[in-house]
Amino acid sequence: ADVAWSPVGVRVRLQKLWCCRAGPPRVLAGRFRFHRAEAACVHWMRALCAARAEESCVVWAPRQMLVALFVLALGVAAAATCAAAAAAADYSERLMLDDTPVTGCSGFWDLEFDPWAFDRYTDYFDESSTFTLYGAGSFQGPASIQEYVKFASPESPFVESMLVLPGSAGYLKGVNDVGECIFVLMGHRRYELSAKYTAGETVHVAAMTTVAYVPASHNINSIVLAYDAPFMQLAFDTLRTANSYAFACDSLYTQCPKAGVDTRAHNNLLSHGECVAKFEELPTFDDGPRFADSPGGGFDGNSASCRLLHSVLATFNTDHCAHLSFVPMADPFGKIKCQTSKRMRMTDFFDRTDLANFDTFKEAAGYDKGKGHKLVDRCFIYDSVRRPFPRPFWRTWRDDNPNAAMSPIEYISDEAWAWVMCCELPLAARGRWLLQIVVRQWFSDTFSDTCLVLRQP
Repeated sequence: ADVAWSPVGVRVRLQKLWCCRAGPPRVLAGRFRFHRAEAACVHWMRALCAARAEESCVVWAPRQMLVALFVLALGVAAAATCAAAAAAADYSERLMLDDTPVTGCSGFWDLEFDPWAFDRYTDYFDESSTFTLYGAGSFQGPASIQEYVKFASPESPFVESMLVLPGSAGYLKGVNDVGECIFVLMGHRRYELSAKYTAGETVHVAAMTTVAYVPASHNINSIVLAYDAPFMQLAFDTLRTANSYAFACDSLYTQCPKAGVDTRAHNNLLSHGECVAKFEELPTFDDGPRFADSPGGGFDGNSASCRLLHSVLATFNTDHCAHLSFVPMADPFGKIKCQTSKRMRMTDFFDRTDLANFDTFKEAAGYDKGKGHKLVDRCFIYDSVRRPFPRPFWRTWRDDNPNAAMSPIEYISDEAWAWVMCCELPLAARGRWLLQIVVRQWFSDTFSDTCLVLRQP
């Protein structure tokens, strides 16, 4: 059934889905966050919630934003029940399909984690937190994590613009033996690469992350990011240009020595051109020109790609200058990088179920599951108006443009596990935007043909 929303225009973000286990039959429930809701809309939402649930499920979230819980069940035998959020039991706010206790894991949503909100990194991470991309290695502490993430943002000279594409998914795997809630999250982005340092490609890419959230400290202990190998091949192949090498040598030959890290003398370089020539002699990846030929790692060893990555990080922090060196050179912490790979693999962090679910997400989002990315025309647009977010990063643009239309992902299927959908869309007056949730009965421990459909009529 289509649900025509409030006659009062309001922007809604579908924050998550979970399994509501207040009583049989089990149904899908959705949690929605409202921004700057008008009084008439608040009244309308309270009335709707009261009509659809046995108990009131309107609660107040931080920053005084209204959160409403809806239970929508379709089918002849379907019934909808929802306990009050304040009295939720251990299993009420959950994304799992087994009986592993997940008490405290719902705090992850209250953290409102946004990897592009660099000003909030000290809220998300502490000095022991780590960020890992298996091909590149691990980075520890809020500052180091931020430096790495900026490499894949418009603050990198290699990235012209970046846009988080609508539609994401994920699930809570459980609580590990040290009390961390392990989430697997998936999403996709649009990158317009720099025409100065690359061929100026525009690429859409899907990514998967494992997030270890610690309820006791209300922060993130670790994040592991994964892209498919074909995307990493494309990304560093396109960066392998004379201009990119010249940029890296600007740091290695000129800027780092000025900052007190004499990488020029350490490498016995006589000219900037000699530095560029040494870059051209390096393999793209640790074991040659193909990322897939590396038995682990890929660009954390003695490769051009590792040094191109750290050349950007060095512009944020000169501690990375030593990592640009062609000959081994220790940084201020005694670490030597871009010499020997740690040989980390994607399967060190993601199991077969994760990889299969990632394939499902990629296919639902329109990607070849073997590639995880696609090159698109730079003039490509969605049904609703959108544009790239300018520097320094997209959250600033988003906050300044609250009425920007965000086209939702059309359809995501489900196979016996829960989806998290994070989409922003405007709900215009007169029901121009509709939210349709199709839910069939869930018997035993398996969802049967459950899907979420967001459409613009």
